[in-house]
Formats: sequence, structure tokens, C-alpha cells
Amino acid sequence: MPESNTDIQSRLLSRLRIATHLLVPMPRIPGTPEWILARTHAGSLLIDAVRKPRTLIWYSRLAPQITAGGLHFDAYDRHLDNLIGEVSAESLREHDCMLSAACVRKDTRIPGDGFFRWARELGFDIARNDLAELEFWQNQIALVIAAYRPRAH
Repeated sequence: MPESNTDIQSRLLSRLRIATHLLVPMPRIPGTPEWILARTHAGSLLIDAVRKPRTLIWYSRLAPQITAGGLHFDAYDRHLDNLIGEVSAESLREHDCMLSAACVRKDTRIPGDGFFRWARELGFDIARNDLAELEFWQNQIALVIAAYRPRAH
């Protein structure tokens, strides 16, 4: 028996809903289980970067690798800033350093403004000038390497 127009429309609408669901990104809300998985994954990726000889990872390389929790991030995304800011808050509590210091802009090879905003929010007193911020970041990256890179025996 051939399908009715109603059955065909219903089947097509069902497929469209599934396809649309796949294209619409999940909301990125801090504190949700998806966010926590993504934050944990981002932290692991940063630790992996620190353990390599080159140490630093660009935002543009980090963002697409964060896939846990079904969330997606862009290198210029404020949500990425908040996600790795939370990674730094956690690493500061556990290792006295900001792990996100390992994530830098491709063009300048230093972190973006969000890193320094998070540092100030976490209680660091950093003068608002390039030299003070550069010195703070260099100190943080040295602390990150000391905390996360395996020591040679």
C-alpha cells in the first residue's frame, strides 16, 4: 500500500527535526554536566600541551579539540574564555598556578585579555600595562611547567 501524503510529510518532518537538532549547538551553561565534562577535557588538553616540548597551544587549536559533553567552542568565543578561566581557577586551587597560561593567541604568542581578566578576578594584583601583564604571564607559565611537566629522574 503506497504511503499517504500525510505519512510522507510526517516522516520528512521527523528527519528535519533530527537534522536540525544535530546542527543546533547545545547551550553552553556553566555548571551543567556537559560544561563540567568540557572543562575537564579542556584541562586535560592543556596539561597535554604543557607536557610537550613546545608547551603552548593556540586558542585556535584548543577550541576544536574540546569535544567532551557535546559542546563546541570557537577560538574567539567568550564561552571558551570562561571555560578555560574555570580551568585556571581549579588549577590555582590545586597547584598554585593558572593552567590556562599555556593557551595563547597565534598572532602574539601570549594569552588574550581574558586570561588577565581571570587573573584579576582570581585575586592577582596586576598593573594594567603590557609589561606587567607579560611578566605575570611568564611567571605563570614557569609555575605551570613546574607543576605539570614530569620531572626527569
